[in-house]
Amino acid sequence: MSLLDSRLLRGARSIEHRHSDHRSIRTVGSAALVAPIGWLTVLTGLPVALGQPAAGVPNEIHAACEKVIRQSTPLVDAAREYRARRGLWPAKLADLVPEFLSNLPSSGIAYRWDPEGKSTLWLDVASKSGAGRAMHVVHVFAGLDRGWHAGYEGRLRPRYKIDPLRAPLPMPSDADIDRALSETARRIEAAPKDPIHHQCRVSLLYNAGRFKPARAAALVWIRAFPRAFAPRYALIDIDRKLLAGLERFESSVEWERKEHASFARWRLFNRATHSSLAVQRLPSAARLPFARDEAEWLIAEMAAYEGAAHSYAVSRYRAAIQVCDAWQAAAETRFEPCDASYFAIRAACHLKLGEFDRAEADLKRLRTPLENGLVWADGIEELRSAIRQRDSEFEYRNTKRAADKYNWLIHPR
Repeated sequence: MSLLDSRLLRGARSIEHRHSDHRSIRTVGSAALVAPIGWLTVLTGLPVALGQPAAGVPNEIHAACEKVIRQSTPLVDAAREYRARRGLWPAKLADLVPEFLSNLPSSGIAYRWDPEGKSTLWLDVASKSGAGRAMHVVHVFAGLDRGWHAGYEGRLRPRYKIDPLRAPLPMPSDADIDRALSETARRIEAAPKDPIHHQCRVSLLYNAGRFKPARAAALVWIRAFPRAFAPRYALIDIDRKLLAGLERFESSVEWERKEHASFARWRLFNRATHSSLAVQRLPSAARLPFARDEAEWLIAEMAAYEGAAHSYAVSRYRAAIQVCDAWQAAAETRFEPCDASYFAIRAACHLKLGEFDRAEADLKRLRTPLENGLVWADGIEELRSAIRQRDSEFEYRNTKRAADKYNWLIHPR
């Protein structure tokens, strides 16, 4: 079926431009396929209103855009066929060739894959309005319930929407999920330095209720990106689900107050940055065995970082030092290199308490792990300068907040 059906005759009406959150949108594709990026503003969807084009839009612009929409039908159909067979939209348009499409246009095209399920395709249109603003055709898959839309926009003008031209897809079946998992495995192998494909795989498994495979995939994700926070939060959420059946943001007084076997296990049910009660319990938790196995270590190490940093931020300096001491003692029993942020956070606490010699000693011991990239904490030079000046009023700004990556889950489509 052509992208231009009878509904195209109705055109589209002007509506307010509404930007959507673009942080999770990924720009992908070969540089040879992507048009100049000056006009590639971030876009995740098109308006839903129907009607006539806004006044002042030249008919020749409308006609040029309609022509490009017609010409782009094979490309959009190929992307949809890819989704049907592989379970995900293509990560880059080059993936369509040659199985789904014989060749791609050599220029004037850009594509963005959003793992949350919205795929956007730009096609450059050379025609310009009287004001000199170029128009651009846009195809958007706006989610399972809305299907594809095609339309066009001016760089600083309202957008114009054409009625949906593709039927919405059904909710994914087990077979769809299996196809998507096979596709993510292929992408991980093809692009091992891109964490989004690991995140996509763990999210697919978690959303499907396959928690044990999700846990195994999270451990692989951590091994591939050992300094990242997101996969460790994924491991925490999965283990909470396996141990207590709790969803990611559910809480349980029973589990919060339970006598836990380790600091890592305590962290599964208590967020030191979440409530004053958890912060008060942190010193008691720091007296527990740090971790009982490798997976627990991955949780405990990050939990110590976020707990110590947060305790410093709320002026609980002795509590932060206690956590850092427990963290260091556990790290020194391990053979492989561990994060050494406890030196920086503890030095900042000693500085606040006027214990300048201890602060200096910690920073001296920090030098080697810092050089080896084994320190999550930052702002070290500013802290070093404050310690030299014995400035106990200095506020250590450790900007790498682990909790920023807490919301790791996505919903691939």
